[in-house]
Parts: sequence; structure tokens; C-alpha cells
Amino acid sequence: MVRKCTFCGNFKKIDEFYKTKRDNITTECKACLSDRGKTGYRKNPERVIARSIEWQKNNRELQNEINRKSYKKHREKRLKHLKKRVDFLYDPYIKRLIISNFGIERDEITDDMIELKKTELIITREIKKIKRAVLNAY
Repeated sequence: MVRKCTFCGNFKKIDEFYKTKRDNITTECKACLSDRGKTGYRKNPERVIARSIEWQKNNRELQNEINRKSYKKHREKRLKHLKKRVDFLYDPYIKRLIISNFGIERDEITDDMIELKKTELIITREIKKIKRAVLNAY
């Protein structure tokens, strides 16, 4: 089934149009709506940002619900990404650990401190692996 986009005038498949809340189909195709949104943002980003912030303030409960759904939907992906960052011991992760554990300011952290903390974490993780292996052996 096809439909004509009222913006570009092209005939496109139905799946190239967004569905509305009432299971209707938008009159403009996804590509045209996207282009129009990008153009509007480029012309006046302050207005778009202000409108978004205002909507979020006026619709706090709906925004929270949207955030909860997004969190649940992308939880596994986020955890996988977080585990990857933690496993590779990125500097920002190490800095956060040093700040939270020792109360040192971010600009006071030296490269030596970061390397020492990485070494400590690697040793601690290896010890935990060995303990797990020993416990699983029995």
C-alpha cells in the first residue's frame, strides 16, 4: 500500500510514514519530517531547546515514564557498554573511583595515581578470579 507525502509529493510505502497515537498515519513521510526538524533546529536551536525544556517541566510524569521505558528497553546494551568500560579500565572510570574513594579533586589526580589504581584493580580482580576458581573446584 502506498501514500502520497504532502511535503515532497512522492508516493511512498506506508512503512515510510509514522503512525500516530490513534493508529493513523502522518501526512508527511519520515524523511521529510526529519529534514524539517533538522532545518528548524539549525535555524533556531535556542528556541527548540527552550521548548523542549518547557515541555519537560510541564510534563514531568510523562517524561519520567518515557525515561523508565527507555531505561528498561536499553538496559542490557547499557550494562554491556558499562562492563566493557570497566573491564578496560578507562581513565575517566579510574578518576571517578579515586575521587569517590579518597576525596581528591579531579585536577589533583596525577597519571601515576591512575596507573597505581589500575594496577590495584587488576590485582584485586585476579585474586577474586582465583578465589572463585578455588571455591568452584570444591
